[in-house]
Amino acid sequence: MGLFRKNKIWYFAIMRDGRRIQKSTGTSNKMLAKRIYEQTLAEVVKGKWFRYEQARRISFKSLVEKYTNRYQRKRDPVTIKPLLAFFGDKTLADIAISDVENYVLERMKSPKKLSHATIYQEYSLGRRIFNVARKTWQMVESNPFGDFDYKELLDTDNPRKRSLSLDEEIQLLHNAHSNDIGDFIVASVHSGCRRGEVLSWDWHETVDLSNRVLTVRVSKRIRKKVVYKHIPMTEILYKILLRRSKIVHISGKVFPMDIHDVRYAFDETVKRAGIKNTRLHDLRRTFSTRLDECQVPLHIIKVLMGHSMNNDVTETHYINRVAESLRPYILLLDKYYEKHGISLDDVLKRAG
Repeated sequence: MGLFRKNKIWYFAIMRDGRRIQKSTGTSNKMLAKRIYEQTLAEVVKGKWFRYEQARRISFKSLVEKYTNRYQRKRDPVTIKPLLAFFGDKTLADIAISDVENYVLERMKSPKKLSHATIYQEYSLGRRIFNVARKTWQMVESNPFGDFDYKELLDTDNPRKRSLSLDEEIQLLHNAHSNDIGDFIVASVHSGCRRGEVLSWDWHETVDLSNRVLTVRVSKRIRKKVVYKHIPMTEILYKILLRRSKIVHISGKVFPMDIHDVRYAFDETVKRAGIKNTRLHDLRRTFSTRLDECQVPLHIIKVLMGHSMNNDVTETHYINRVAESLRPYILLLDKYYEKHGISLDDVLKRAG
């Protein structure tokens, strides 16, 4: 090990697993070459230098191939295509946080008008692949996807604030493709649950009709923990669930449908109602928007939406107490209809 000169350029040699590795310092200045060599030795001691060298040799495309052979998920082959088109020829060392930002911005400006959910799914896959490369295979020292603050960019760039007006909700219920989708729409608007959360509702584990409380597992983990939110039922939601409880599906699910059934029925309902620019997720946003209009404090809305939850023993043992503290806020949704001249019976009749 040490410095030596070759064709006026200073090189250094390092032993690795009994093998001598030579690297150029890229300079003819001996003092600068010495500093580069000393810095390299420090990185060797920390175990970083060989990882950097590996990251300089391996392309993103090669990393994806290795990841795909071991960890591929169902949607990955579709999601990975735009990532490969953008990052494929770059080495892992060449991919910086600014590259990830440029990728996201480019996808947001795509003429295909991609949804933020699609772009975030691509970003998440890139982050997951780099996490495996860093933690499991120790190919890289950092994760440029993980270090990039996607949420901050989304908050400043996401223009979609769509929620349903009362007239639009009534139109959807009046033109519901089926009773199931009509009830699903009401359940979403009155619980603020994501579509997957509503589909997971179970008569035994989720619905407590006697106490009028829903105990819903939050579909997006918070700090890598499984958490639950406890949502008191509005009068409208209670009556719909009471009616549906008379005939329970063999699966035990409140809504025995899959996501494809829901999407098709909702799209057909939207077409019949003649409402433009409406998506399933707008039902959840309608819940938070109406609570906000009723001047419910933001921290209460966050708890009901499942954005900020505690999953400690106290909450688990005192579900009813937690739900009762939230009930006055939830019942404002019933009053919201009456305030705008719509009776609860009219909503129930159209939903049924």
